[in-house]
Amino acid sequence: MARPINHSAGRPQRSRPRRLLLPSILLPALLAVMLGAGLTWGLGSALADDPSASPGAGKVVLHVGWTNDPDNLNPFIGAETSSYEIWLLNYDFLVGYSTDLQPTPGLATSWETSPDGKVWTFHLREGVTWQDGEPFTAADVAFTYNYIVENDMGAFSSLTTFIDKAVAIDDLTVEIRCSKPKANMISTWIPILPEHVWSKVDPKKAGASYQSKPPLVGTGPFQTVEVKKGDYVRMVANPSWWGEQKPAVDEILFVTYQNPDTMTQDLLSGTLDAAWGIPSAQFPKLEGSEGFEAIAYNLLTWDYLALNCYEGTSRGNPVLRDVAFRQALNWAIDRQKVADLSWAGNAEPGTTIMTPGSWVDPDYHWEPPADVRYTYDPEKAKQLLDAAGYVDSDGDGVREDKSGKPIKLRLWARSESPESQKTGSLITDWFRDIGLKIQYQVMDDGIYYDSIWAYQGDDYSPDFDMYLWDWDGYADPGDTLASFTTAQIENWNEPCW
Repeated sequence: MARPINHSAGRPQRSRPRRLLLPSILLPALLAVMLGAGLTWGLGSALADDPSASPGAGKVVLHVGWTNDPDNLNPFIGAETSSYEIWLLNYDFLVGYSTDLQPTPGLATSWETSPDGKVWTFHLREGVTWQDGEPFTAADVAFTYNYIVENDMGAFSSLTTFIDKAVAIDDLTVEIRCSKPKANMISTWIPILPEHVWSKVDPKKAGASYQSKPPLVGTGPFQTVEVKKGDYVRMVANPSWWGEQKPAVDEILFVTYQNPDTMTQDLLSGTLDAAWGIPSAQFPKLEGSEGFEAIAYNLLTWDYLALNCYEGTSRGNPVLRDVAFRQALNWAIDRQKVADLSWAGNAEPGTTIMTPGSWVDPDYHWEPPADVRYTYDPEKAKQLLDAAGYVDSDGDGVREDKSGKPIKLRLWARSESPESQKTGSLITDWFRDIGLKIQYQVMDDGIYYDSIWAYQGDDYSPDFDMYLWDWDGYADPGDTLASFTTAQIENWNEPCW
């Protein structure tokens, strides 16, 4: 899901594998158990600038390993972290962020709001051009926002709440007019798109099936020029980028690995300059290697167990629609053991999606008091299932639903994530211990997408029971929480029901 990575324009430094924060929660009306974790990002000890290993002789190429391809280069429907990585480099935003999540000028150099908070005025950077040479103007900003608002584009609809329309006042001034005051306007993560390209794309297709093809046209520091599915993504530096710090490399080559352990070995050998998605089990090896250092810091990231409790044309097990059933499951998971075993101690149990220590304002995180906090108590889970009417009437070790059918649930873990697989094995055992039949499978992300965003005709029909995944959220907690609202069903949501 949405997981932006912060980049420095400077030369890559030596490896800094991340020590990660692990949150976990239950939102009774939406999902059952959230199991936290995060991304791992390592930087190698040398830049691979050997021309013989570069797509173009004499070019300085940054080689980055990752374990999952971008699912779609179309920013309206892509979901993989790798897709967001590409967009963050290829496109720009009105407002950026500093390393401590404070707003900084992006395509807008300044902004102000009306006294009633309903009109935001952005003053745009002069002399910016699109990567195809066309001039960037306020018309592009107005087009981008109106394209989203008028067509309810799923990936960004939660970010445009209360926005009525955007109006280009002149080439370098745009007004965004709202029905109500909008406090989070400058935190809206919306890439600005070229009107001369996207006005030719049917909005219905753009929000459902349109596949963006390279070269992507943006205003960012790099441009995506070549994609080979399952192999690599190649980006080239934008020589006309407006930023004060120009790209320090000529190209970035994102290399896809099927095996994260192999990727780690290539990082150690110097074949890669950086690696993204290093398994926690590999941290000790990196820490003990010359030229590598581990630095502990908190992330906004969590891992979660998503449950299909959609009440429409769902193909998930209907027991998951019962909030009492979902609440019982939350007592059956030992979050501390997940942190210790799945993440090799590089994570912590959490209590909400707002991870402590990761936000500018500490008030963003709320710690539930002990009397309402979920802990590991399988006996309580069994008691709650009994009280809700899910009993094992024939003594075969499997509880039945209220129609008398044995409860069988599918649980999926990601093939790209060893941590997800270990967590899936643990949850399978815990859920079986409380009387549920679990069909556990390791699946790749492509199957995830096809099943989560599945349709029968025009009807949304998700075809899963439970899966494990992760998310970073947004810099503004309001934007993160918006993804959990009913209005986001079939749009961009967590976890997609």
